[in-house]
Amino acid sequence: MTPEREYRSALVGLALGAVLVLATSAFEWGTAVTNEAAAGQAAGTVRVTGTALAPALSPLALVALAGIVGVLATAGVARRIVGGFVFLAGLGLLASVLGARFGTAAATSAVRSVTGVASSAAVSVSWNLAWVASLVGALLICSTAALVVVRSSRWATLSSRYERDAAAGAPRSTMKSDAWSQLDRGEDPTADPNHPLPSIPAPDTMTTEPTTESTTPIEGTP
Repeated sequence: MTPEREYRSALVGLALGAVLVLATSAFEWGTAVTNEAAAGQAAGTVRVTGTALAPALSPLALVALAGIVGVLATAGVARRIVGGFVFLAGLGLLASVLGARFGTAAATSAVRSVTGVASSAAVSVSWNLAWVASLVGALLICSTAALVVVRSSRWATLSSRYERDAAAGAPRSTMKSDAWSQLDRGEDPTADPNHPLPSIPAPDTMTTEPTTESTTPIEGTP
C-alpha cells in the first residue's frame, strides 16, 4: 500500500470508528430486570442505552474525531503523539464497552439512573447486538491509531501539498514574466530562438534627387 493510501485509510478509519461508536451508544443495548426488594416495587424491566451503561463512550469518540484534525495538521513526532492519544482513547472505548457488557456494576448504575431509585439493582440483562457495533468501532479506532503511530512518518502534510502546488505554478508565472520582458525589449516572445526571423532595417530618410529636364527646341520657334 502506498503512503498516500495509508494516509487516506487512516483518516477514513478514524472517522468511521468514531461515528460508529457515537451512533450506537445512543441505541438501546439491552433490557435489565430489576430486583423487587431493593426497588420496593414489583419486579420490572428497564431499557438501558449504551450511554447509560458507559457514559465515557461519547467523550472518547469525540477525542477520536478530534484526532483526525490533529493528523491533518501535524507531521513527524507531533503526528505520532496525536496517534498515541487517539490510541489511548480507543483503549478507553474498549474498556468501557467490555465493562458495560460483562460487568454488573455498569448495569446496576444504569438502572439506578433510569429509575431514580438509589437502592435498585439489575438482576439480569437481556442484551442485543448494539454493543457489538460499538466494540467494532473501538477496535477500528485502536487499529487506525496504531497505524498512525507506526507509519505516519511516510505520509504527506498540508504544507508539503501547498509547496508542491506552488512549485507547479512557478514555471508558468516565470514564463509570463519572460514574455513581458521580451515584449519590452521589442522582441517576439513566440519566435523560435533557434530560427530567428531576419531583422528588418529601420527605414532611412528618403531623399529625392533633383531631376533635370531637357528641353528640345520646336521647329519654327525662334
